[in-house]
Amino acid sequence: MERLFPPFPVWASLAEDSTHEIAFQPTSENPTTREESPSSHFELTLPAMYCDEKNERILIDKTNPHALTRYFDSEVSVHRLDNIFTHLWLAGSKGDSDPPSLTEQTMRGRSLVLTPRADMHMVFHGQKSYIKPVPEFLLCHTIWTTYLCQDTELYGSAFGLLYSYIPLIRNKSDFRIAKSNGILSEEITWQRWILICTELERTCRTTEMPMHVRYTYAELRLARLNWIYRLFYGKLVHGYYRQDSRGWLVGTDRLSNNEGFQRASYGFTVFSIIAPVITLVAYVGIVVVSAVWNVILMGMRKRRDLNSQELGAVGYIGGLRRSKSNKKRALPSNSHPDH
Repeated sequence: MERLFPPFPVWASLAEDSTHEIAFQPTSENPTTREESPSSHFELTLPAMYCDEKNERILIDKTNPHALTRYFDSEVSVHRLDNIFTHLWLAGSKGDSDPPSLTEQTMRGRSLVLTPRADMHMVFHGQKSYIKPVPEFLLCHTIWTTYLCQDTELYGSAFGLLYSYIPLIRNKSDFRIAKSNGILSEEITWQRWILICTELERTCRTTEMPMHVRYTYAELRLARLNWIYRLFYGKLVHGYYRQDSRGWLVGTDRLSNNEGFQRASYGFTVFSIIAPVITLVAYVGIVVVSAVWNVILMGMRKRRDLNSQELGAVGYIGGLRRSKSNKKRALPSNSHPDH
């Protein structure tokens, strides 16, 4: 495995700030154990529990490194987007385009909605923009060296998530919006944020540290993510993210696990998408066939009219000839020559 290192130096870390001495006091009464027990640094920065992907509450054992690693993974994981990675281009643009800053989003009339899920971070729907607050542990150098740098996949997700905040919080107005909306912790100063962003940008440009491929995309459209999940992943009822629409179908929670209902819903969903296309193609086909048939009929009428004109002309000429021949035959009988 490639050797990984924190994306910012120790002097830019939030944990080394003197104002956080109380937050990182060891639980042991012996002060010499402070550097020997990094997990004790998390007592006031980590919550008591978290919810996993199945929405089950899990108590964080801060003395268990594996439990802490699972918690960090749950905070930065975007596994749901991994399932539909090949279709993400349908939901967002990939390339050098950055997501709009918080100030730009406010100017567009969007409301910033906080989300605890990294896979809903930088996702928008209508006038709502979902933003995950910056996890404080991502700003701690010790956590990077002790946990995040030990796993390439975990590192890529954590680094990508932290790096995504640079275009969102570019200037001081963005910083104020982030602080007022709870995206950034109150303890983070503007000067500290500048240092962290500078080091993150330098790391990204000068090294090839792993970054999750989700963060090669800018914003993602929630409506399209829902349709992608319904069509390609079989989540027909809930889609990618179910909003507050529990009343639209009776028994949704029970039917979501019913295989027969899922198949019927899948068939109906596919039909509802294909049916308008078939109708449009059929309509265009009818119009084209009607137009071709009318052209053929017009050609047949023109030929018939020409034939009737030709027949009329031939009959007229034949009549003139017959009348002249009749006159010539009648001349000897009607004439009286002098003797």
